[in-house]
Amino acid sequence: MLFRSLAVGLAAAVVLVVSISSALIYRSWQQEALAHAEALQRFNESQAAIKQLTGISQDLEYFPRLQGVRQNLLEMAAKHYRELHEHRSNDPDMQLATAQAMLQLGDVRLLLADHKQAQAAFENAAELAKPLAQTARRKDLKHAANLALIASRSKLAECSIHQGEYTAAEANIAAGLEQAEDSGDQSVLATRGSLLLQRSHLQRLQGRWSAAAQDISQAQELFERVTSSARDSTNSELLKDCRINMALSCDQLALVEEQLGQLERAEQASQRAIAIWTDLNADAPDVPTYLEGLASSHVLLGNIQRGFGHDSLRSAQQAIK
Repeated sequence: MLFRSLAVGLAAAVVLVVSISSALIYRSWQQEALAHAEALQRFNESQAAIKQLTGISQDLEYFPRLQGVRQNLLEMAAKHYRELHEHRSNDPDMQLATAQAMLQLGDVRLLLADHKQAQAAFENAAELAKPLAQTARRKDLKHAANLALIASRSKLAECSIHQGEYTAAEANIAAGLEQAEDSGDQSVLATRGSLLLQRSHLQRLQGRWSAAAQDISQAQELFERVTSSARDSTNSELLKDCRINMALSCDQLALVEEQLGQLERAEQASQRAIAIWTDLNADAPDVPTYLEGLASSHVLLGNIQRGFGHDSLRSAQQAIK
């Protein structure tokens, strides 16, 4: 009951911030060029506040009795993202910010299992980001728009997979990979690795096990490249994402190797995933996703070990913990 009250109270505070920011955006846009910086700042503040609202709702996923509250918070976040989309502008920075807001709206719709609405949001994001990625004069704007466009392709593929539309998913992944050419940029390389990992998932769904293994191998090479470079940089978020993706790729590889009859290699891949999840959990023990990943990897390892007569009891016990 106390947790519910705290969650609702925090959500109310976030909604107040969003409402005030939205009003200030409208006012700022009336003043044209002089208010450009202020309008962009208010827009970004609104996005940050709504993202916090979404984060609260994601935390509630692990509390069954609070699913009604979680649903309401997600619907509230979706409503405010739609309002941001209505604040259309010809300013390139605003167009990019709106594209990023549409990506976040799509993510919220995915959390609500509303795949059609999520797809519409991701299509809007692509529509806004594509011309900026092609024609923006500023290098930073062009780069950010390119990442938003690649992300929209990946998310559209995710929607298609959920709906069983594998041909459309494959086309969007291919478009994303073409956009994410190996330019040496760490963010683009990491995104390319994520797309390859996504394609390997699609390959597995269609029983293309060898092709899936090849995609996973290429993805892991990219994640390792980025990780080795990111350790010497200040981009801790990129490093964290690559570590998570590496753990996920090891789990996927274990499943693929098991299907290919390579049980020892499957066991090694699963053990590597467990090691990565363990390190992530040690660094941030309050993140439920890491514990969930660790438990899933232990279950997978137990199933693999049972497949060729090894003692799987220890892995099952670790999963329960």
